[in-house]
This record gives sequence, structure tokens and C-alpha cells, in this order.
Amino acid sequence: DSGNDRVRRVAKDGTISTVAEGFERPDGIDIAPDGTLYVTDTDPEQSLVYRVDAETGASTVVAGKAGAVALGDGGSATEARLSQPGDVAIASDGDLYIADSQGHRIRRVHGGVITTFAGVGTSTTASRDGVPATSTYLGFPQGVRVDSAGNVYIAHGSRVRRVRRRDDGVHILETVAGGASNAARPAESLEPGESVPARSVRLRALRPLTIDRNGRDLLVGDSHGIFRVRVANDPSAEGTIERVAGLRLEGIATTFPANDLALRAPRYLAFAEGRSLPHFSDGLSNRVYALEPGGLARAVLGTGIAASPSYRALGTASPLPGPSGIAFYGEGHALVVSQEQAFIARLDAGTNTLEQFALRVAIDGVAPRLPNGVARRSDGRVLLADSQNHRILEFGSNGEGVRVLLGTTSEEGCTQIVGSSTASLF
Repeated sequence: DSGNDRVRRVAKDGTISTVAEGFERPDGIDIAPDGTLYVTDTDPEQSLVYRVDAETGASTVVAGKAGAVALGDGGSATEARLSQPGDVAIASDGDLYIADSQGHRIRRVHGGVITTFAGVGTSTTASRDGVPATSTYLGFPQGVRVDSAGNVYIAHGSRVRRVRRRDDGVHILETVAGGASNAARPAESLEPGESVPARSVRLRALRPLTIDRNGRDLLVGDSHGIFRVRVANDPSAEGTIERVAGLRLEGIATTFPANDLALRAPRYLAFAEGRSLPHFSDGLSNRVYALEPGGLARAVLGTGIAASPSYRALGTASPLPGPSGIAFYGEGHALVVSQEQAFIARLDAGTNTLEQFALRVAIDGVAPRLPNGVARRSDGRVLLADSQNHRILEFGSNGEGVRVLLGTTSEEGCTQIVGSSTASLF
């Protein structure tokens, strides 16, 4: 229960109770055969993995260290740096696998020692199949699970990947579902009972991932539904995918009576050129709305899910985690800040699709933390309020060339601005 900073149990009779609390932002969870829970805390200031006694609620950090700088591979897991881990899985041999979402890696903890199991630490769509898992990109992994044979399954972006150990001992990364081009059939259009080759459809913003009780079928959720992936026994063969829950694309409503909206954290208002009514972001509902005549609110960005975005997808078909600042420019184009994952996305007014503008990267050795407002200058350069680092960042018109424009990373409070603006506190 991320919003209430706790883990809760729902009994068979529907009774709900708190198992453990005191987290900052609990996210991924897995259960060991003895009932022990493993929970990730994806808060940027924590980025930890806990072991939780399900009976007493006592928790112990088993991976990650708040404020750690070094990646920590080859050392103690509790001294290593994690970056907003989105999920955790425990294997039958006791090893932990962690989806280090903002670190773009899968980390493994064996005997208390942490290593990189998959990914190279950077995000790109050019991730290859059939190569060693530690030699290619793995952008924003959100889900991870391990089957009884030791195969590791990863949900990230628009694909479900598998890390399989070859006979020569090398762990190979391969796609088992999704990954098709934007022109491919969207998975949410599948009819009830329809089963198609698993790599022939387009998935969006994958997040939850689990393995069915038979030990081989995967259940995976994207921004529009839940899908079953039947993995082929032969590693060289393609499995199948079918839709088991969720509305088909044409059945998803995006316009609501404004007074009926259950707003959870409305953050910013912004006016687009030529509109008399504003747009606003709702951070905990993970959407941006436009107010319309007649007392209506129309969703223009986000799916309501706090998952990594699907770039080049329609604005209402891509998740937008924790939106905050909004800035309109030109013919209705918009820049939107994700406070949750500290990036800036761009909504193209012509195609109504979401595009990448600026990712979360370290500036002067410090990555943005809980950014808020965004503004676009007349020369095209973009300003971002990096609130918890007490500074203003400036980006080029295409998201490049970032620099600190004002402020310095400190918590000492405000000072009079004298001399260099980057030496002043905010």
C-alpha cells in the first residue's frame, strides 16, 4: 500500500490487516516458501529492499543503502547503491533478484553479496536478444520473477524478457513477449479467448509480473490489461499470449464529470494558448487533465498507473508516474515533469503522442530529486525546479546540454543572492 507506507494482507474472508509499516514508498513484493516477505522501497531517498517477518512485522534491510554512491557490485548488498527498485523476487535457492528500475539493471544477491545479473546501467530501446545478459541495455525494469528451473523473467518497457542459462554457463537475454513495432497490433485489442504468437503484439508500459501456479505461464500487466504468456518448452520456439483481464482499447473512458473526479494530489495548473480553461496535473492519480466546457474533465496524459512511460504511444495510453509541472508552448505542445521518476516528457500536439525530452541524469554529480515546476523560455531553453536539491536546472531546446542555472545543493536555507548564482542557496 504505497500511499499509506505499509504492507497489508487480505485474508480469504476479505478482512484486511497491516503486516508491516514504516516504509517510505513500498512497491514490489515477493513471498518466500516459509512466508517471509521481501519488499522494495522505491522512494528516491531510500531505495532499499527489506526482509519482513510476516508474523511480527519486523523488517531488516537486505539490499541497498540510503545515500550510497558506489554501485557496490562484488561487495555487501547492504552497502550498495540501488536506484528506486521496483520489484524483488526470491529464487528457490534463496538468491534475491532485484529490478533496479532507475539503475536499468537486474541485481542479484547471493550470500549477502550483490552483483549485476542483467543490463549495463543505461536505458535505450536498442536492447539486443541472444547476447549475454550483462552486455546489453535494459531500460527501466519494473517486474522480475524466477521460475522453478531458474529462468529469470523481466518486465520492462514493452517487452517481457527471459534470462536463460545456456549449456556453456552463459546467461542469455531473450524476448518472450511483446517488443513488436508501434505498427503492430496492440495486445489490448485481443478478443476473449484469442491466442496469438507472444512476440507479434505491442505491449505498453509493463509493470506487474508473476508466474502462474503451474510454474511456467506468466501473468503480466501493462497499462491496459492483464495478459497470460504461455512460454514454450523449447527455448527456440515462440510462446503465445492472450488477454485475461482489462478493457479493450475502445472501451476506455477518458472524459468524466469534473465534480466526480477523486483527486488525490492536484499539483499544477497551466493554460494552453487559445484555451480559457486550464490543464492540471494530479500527482497521485498519475494523470494530466484538461477542464472542458460543461463541467467535464478530459484525461490527456497518463493511464492512472505509476509506471515508466511508453514513448511514442498516445498520451492517454502511456503511464505518467507522479506528474507535476506543466508548460505549454507553440501550437499546443506541452512539457510535463514526472516528479516520481524525475524526468521531463513532451506531448506532441500534432500526433497526441508522448515523447522523451530529458531523462533523470546526474548534474554536477547529483541527480534531480522531486522536481516540480517547468518553464520554456522564448529561445526554446527549458528551466526545471529541482526542488529537493535547491536549484534551477536549464536544458537545451531538445533536452540536451543541461546545467545548473541557479542555486546549489544544500539544506542550509535561503541566502541573499550575491555574486555567482550557482553559489546561492534556495
